[in-house]
Amino acid sequence: MGKTKNITYELLDLIKFIAAICVVGIHTFPHDGTGNDIRIFFRFSVPLFFIISSYLLFSKLTYTDKKKDYFVIKRYSLRILTMYLCWLIFYSPYIINRLESIINQPDLFKNGLILLYSLVLGYVPSIGVSWFLMAIVLGVIVTYYVAMYLSDKFLIILGILSFGIGLATSTYGKWYFALTFIHKIPLATSVPFSLVSTICYIIIGYFLVKYNRFGRTFSNFTMIILSLLFSILGYLEVKFAQSLDFYYDSQNFIFLPFIAVCIFLFIINNPQIKIPYATFFRKASIIIYLAQNPIKFILFKFGQTNQIDLLSTDNVTVYITQCCLLLFISYLIIELSKYNQLRLLRKLS
Repeated sequence: MGKTKNITYELLDLIKFIAAICVVGIHTFPHDGTGNDIRIFFRFSVPLFFIISSYLLFSKLTYTDKKKDYFVIKRYSLRILTMYLCWLIFYSPYIINRLESIINQPDLFKNGLILLYSLVLGYVPSIGVSWFLMAIVLGVIVTYYVAMYLSDKFLIILGILSFGIGLATSTYGKWYFALTFIHKIPLATSVPFSLVSTICYIIIGYFLVKYNRFGRTFSNFTMIILSLLFSILGYLEVKFAQSLDFYYDSQNFIFLPFIAVCIFLFIINNPQIKIPYATFFRKASIIIYLAQNPIKFILFKFGQTNQIDLLSTDNVTVYITQCCLLLFISYLIIELSKYNQLRLLRKLS
């Protein structure tokens, strides 16, 4: 369960689970008018994951005892990296497939280095979503040491730059992808979206811990209204951006952090809310997030092999089927991990 010091937030576990389901929708909804509109409202999910992870970690730090803080960050980072390595086993068919294609290409050494480079950054071929884990580790380390050895003002500047890069390479970023030389740089079209543009949300988590009284000045009703208001304004912002020549996609937009922060403040202001099966929701949220694309590709393969059009492309049917399978797989992994012989499965969540 989400926990800071002696406070447990079971509502946080439920919201993380809902956010994970939203992330699946972002990747699987049809690429039409309705599907793209729904994506806009689901975009809060990724920033919220980063803010939650950041807040829970920074709540455990002293900022005075450097050795203790180093130990906490090291243990946290190793846990995330171990989780990533365990998921690499799950992703191994895609890695092997990429290796086979590299072997058949003329520049073996160069392509091998690119594959290694992508794996170090959390980019598994065809999977994509695993960058989330590496981005958290990078963001946490950068945020803590900038705060400790520079200043909060410098951290704010870094956060603004990070967010600006996200805006300039997504909602307002068609120009970026139009640059011919960018496509010749390995992963240059992906790095800004993950390792760089999400640091701002880690920084937000840090400041929410430091100024934790700020969130308590707002009522639950206010947080709900503001979440809805910023969601509507964000939708209108993206629709306006779509009318411009430089619109690319809705991954980052100006009102996005406001939506995520309002939802988060609502969560931490309600630690008294008890949620049945909170532990399952917490663990399942990570499994769903990281297993979504392999499951979708298996559905695509099944649909194409059996000539089932509804299971061959991104659409609502695939989304519903995918979510059902992910829930079943999450339950299976969580239950099997209770056995000591299969305790390695615990590392997946």
